[in-house]
Amino acid sequence: MAIQLMVTGVLMVGATVLGRKARSVVSGLRVNRTGQVEIHIHQSGWQPANITGQVIVLPWLISLRLVREGEKKDRLTIWPDSADENRQRRLRAWLRWGLRADGDGRI
Repeated sequence: MAIQLMVTGVLMVGATVLGRKARSVVSGLRVNRTGQVEIHIHQSGWQPANITGQVIVLPWLISLRLVREGEKKDRLTIWPDSADENRQRRLRAWLRWGLRADGDGRI
């Protein structure tokens, strides 16, 4: 009985932590004409962010570290099936050489 209660408690804590994490998951990225990066957070909507640290840009993977207001840190990994191939190509070029985004705020 005591072990069952302990396991239940651990599962409840784990579910709470995962639930909080899920609310702050980055689900979108856009760059405006001036190069300002915005990320979409599940329950918060679009928020300004800065790309910091090492950026990994490979043909099959893009990995970014982002910082939002209040020093909230996020990571975004973009796999080949995560977005349109042309947009990923443009994002890789922008990350490598700082090219400008389209007028519609999309890479």
